Formats: sequence, C-alpha cells, structure tokens
Amino acid sequence: MKFLFGAILSLAFSIGAFAQSPGVDYYRLGEKKLAKEVLTKEISQNPAQAYYYLGQLAFQAGNMAEAKANYEKGLAANAESAINQIGIAKMDLKSNTKEAAKTLNNIAKKNKKDVVVLTEIAQAYLDNGMIKEALEKAEEVRKADKKSALGYIIEGDIYAKENKAGDAATQYEQAYTFDPSSTIAYVKYAKVYEGINSESSKSMLRKALEINPKFAIINKYLGDLNYSTGHYALAIDSYSKYFAAGDYSIDDLTRYAGAYFFTDNYTEAERLISEGMKKEPNNFVLNRLLMYTQASTKDYDNALATADKFFNRQLAGDEKYIPRDYETYGEILLESGDVQGALAQYAKLIELDETKQSIYKDVATRLANEDKNAEAAAVYAKYIETAGEAVESLDFYQLGRYYYLAAQNLIKEEDEDMVALRNSYIEAGDKAFTTVTERLPDNFLGYFWRARIHTLADPNTTEGLAKPYYEDTARVITESGEVEENAGILVEAYTYLAYYNYLQWVENTNAKKTTAANEAKANMKKYTEALLEVDPTNATGQQFMEVLK
Repeated sequence: MKFLFGAILSLAFSIGAFAQSPGVDYYRLGEKKLAKEVLTKEISQNPAQAYYYLGQLAFQAGNMAEAKANYEKGLAANAESAINQIGIAKMDLKSNTKEAAKTLNNIAKKNKKDVVVLTEIAQAYLDNGMIKEALEKAEEVRKADKKSALGYIIEGDIYAKENKAGDAATQYEQAYTFDPSSTIAYVKYAKVYEGINSESSKSMLRKALEINPKFAIINKYLGDLNYSTGHYALAIDSYSKYFAAGDYSIDDLTRYAGAYFFTDNYTEAERLISEGMKKEPNNFVLNRLLMYTQASTKDYDNALATADKFFNRQLAGDEKYIPRDYETYGEILLESGDVQGALAQYAKLIELDETKQSIYKDVATRLANEDKNAEAAAVYAKYIETAGEAVESLDFYQLGRYYYLAAQNLIKEEDEDMVALRNSYIEAGDKAFTTVTERLPDNFLGYFWRARIHTLADPNTTEGLAKPYYEDTARVITESGEVEENAGILVEAYTYLAYYNYLQWVENTNAKKTTAANEAKANMKKYTEALLEVDPTNATGQQFMEVLK
C-alpha cells in the first residue's frame, strides 16, 4: 500500500544504461507492491512495457490468469512487443517445453542485440525453475553487449535464487565494474551481503546513493539494514530521507515507527503508528507496536484495550505472537491489577522462551513491594516449578520469606478460615526453609528462618516450636567462628532460648517438678550468659540475670 504518491513518475533520473522506468526499476529490485503501483501509473506512457512487467509480477506471485491477461493487454497495445511475446511463451514452458523454447529462441534470433529482450528470456526460464537454460540465456545477454550490466545481473539473480550468495555477488560486482552507473548492481550486491557483512552492504548502498542521489528507495534499504542491525538512530536518518520522497508502504512505516520506539521516542512512534492505522486499523505489527508504546508510556488503560484487540484476533498468513508480546501483555495486566491474567501470559511467554522464567522473580518482587506477600509467594513458587536446575538455594529462602511475611500479616486473625490460611503459609514457608538447610547444612540461614516461622505458629513460646532451630542456628554460627559478624542473629537465638527455658522453669516449679525446673533454670542461665557474652549491655539479658539471682 502507498500512502503519498509523490512526483516520482515525473523524475527523469537514470539508474543505469538499461533503465526504462521507475516501475521497472522497482520490479528489478523485488519491490513488488511499489512496482505494481508505479507500473499501473505508467500504463498511459508505455502500455506494452507496463503490462508486461505487471504480468511478471502476477506470474511470480502465482496468479497465472492475471499474468496472461496482462501479457495479452501488452500485445494489444503493441502486437510487435517482444517482451509480451516472451510472457505468453513462458506460460507454456513447463507444459509444452519444446514449443515454448522454440518460440523463445525465435524471439532471441530476431532480437540478438537487444539485451533487455534477451534478459527477459533468461528470466522466463528462471521463473520456471529451469536454471541450466536460464544460465545459457544469461550468457547470450553478455555476448550481445559485454558492457551492459544486465547480463551479469540476471546471472547474479539466478545464483541468488539458488542461494549461492558468493557467486551472485561476483556477478553483481562484474555488473557495476562494466557499468559503473548501474545503481541496481550496487543495490543487489548490498542485498546479497546484508546478512553476511552488513558494513559492506551499507558501503555499497552509500555508493549507489552517490551515483544516483534521487533514487530514494536506496535510503529505505539503508534504513532497513540499520534497523535490522540495531542502529536505530541511523535508520531514522535514512527513513526520513526516504519518506520525504512521498512513496512508502505500510511495512516501511512500521519499521520507521519501530526505529523511533527503540530509541524511546514514543511520541514520534505513536504518530507514525496512528498514521498507519488510519489506513490499516487491524495491521498486526502496528497494533503490536502500539501496545508496546502505550505500555512504555504507562498508558495502561489504552494499552489494555490495544492488547485485548491484538490478542483477540484470528491470525493470518505468517502472523504469530512472539515472547515480547506475552511479556508486554503480562505487564499491562499486572499493572491493571489482574495478577492471574498476567501469570497466564507469562506462562505462554516461558513456553516460547525458557530463559524467561526469571520474570516470575520480578513479578514476585513487585507484588511484595505492594505488601502482597501471599501473591508474591505463589508467583515465586511458579519460578521454582519452571526453572529446573537454575533454581538456587537462595530461591527457596526467598520463597520461604514471602510465605513468612504472608503468615505474619495474618498473625492477629482469629477467624477459623484465616487461621487455617495462616497455618498453610507457615507450613509452606517451613518446607522452603527446610530445603535451604538440606542444601546448605553448614549455613545458619535455613535454620534461623525455620525458627522464625515457627514463632508464628507458637507466638506465646509455650510449645517451644522454634527451639530446635534456634539451637541449630547458634551451633552453626559458633562452629563457623563468625560470631561477631552474626551477633544480631545470636542475640535473637539466645534471647528466645533463655526466655523459653524461663517459662519452663516457672511452669515446672509451679507443678512441683523439681528436676525439670532445675534443668530449665540451668539452661536459662547458660543461654543468658551466652547472650551477655555476645552483647554485654543487652537489657533483656541483664533482666534475666536478675531473675536468676
């Protein structure tokens, strides 16, 4: 599709000795949409030629009836048109090879010095997949005029179709060597090498622009090349020159908008997207870009509407969703408060890209920052479930902490259901911290947090549920010799252990269980002394000492 049709048809530029029209030039460069549009405009100027190349476009697209109709229109405009005779003959090259080849040979004999006619005969064989015959005819083009770029270009095209990039490039190089004014030769050379050596391709395109600065489409190719290699600022510079000529397709506009998006110029990106969507409101890539842009500018209300439209469509042709689509949709849903909807999109993201499991970590962090610790734990659990061998010991620690915080938020709840929910968080958190102790038995972290989470299940310290884990915490730290570095942790552990034994001392004394009471008092003394050894001025430890006296 073309939005603004400028004065390109009135430009009298030359792109080589064999140039005939802008429409033909676009055809030779493979710009099918633009070529069709321009050739249609050229019918009034040169109908035989225009219809022939329109027929070529139809033939190469597999529209045989349309191709034949155009060739016939070309002959109606000029019964002696050799190229349209070629078009009619090529229709039968596969079904009636002998007769069609005979016709083409007769046309070649009558036009043995006409490189355009001979080139189109080679093209007829190439379009029918008859490579050997196409190469033979390409040789005839060179014999007719060694200095014409056409013979080398058609042979390069043959090799390019065979995916022989090196051989194709050699022929294109020969083309511009014999005809330095052949812009098409430079461009084709650049296109062959764009995936192999982008800098060489850019150099060729710049050379083509030096030869023919008015051939604006070269700026498009430079823009495309810079876009594909991530040089978005350079792409914008080239696209701006190309767009100034007034001829561009929706695909061109999409890449131009994309270049602005990737340089964080969302205003310009959205302006171009809006222009494109006025013409094609359901364009797949433009809707994708609009969703990305609105998400980047935190316009989440509009982004949600765009995303819903983008994902609730029937995919056509080669349309397919990519990982970033699901990632962006997930972000939009998350910001809109739909956590479950976001997780569904992230699951699809990870199906396409297994390296993205860490996104669950990011989401969990965001939820925890909003004090949504239960949701954070559920999301982090999904990370552990999907990440496989990438899961580390500290991941279980983080999961346990989220469960701990979720349980802590319910510590004052007395409703039966809330108590059950709190206990489920405690159980899940303890399981996670247990995994830490199993993976890191010589690290106090897992034991310490097992102790802490058990204090939530025994807030009055009457059952001593945290006791064995605080004991393990103190043991691991003292055995490691890192007492000073972990003084705060030891203070907490010894304080708990001293207080628990104080409660046992009182309880057993009241129950007249002398032996048990004495044992508890001795343990309280032991842990109080350990506490004061770590922190001599600790007020709680000093109070315990007074009680012991």
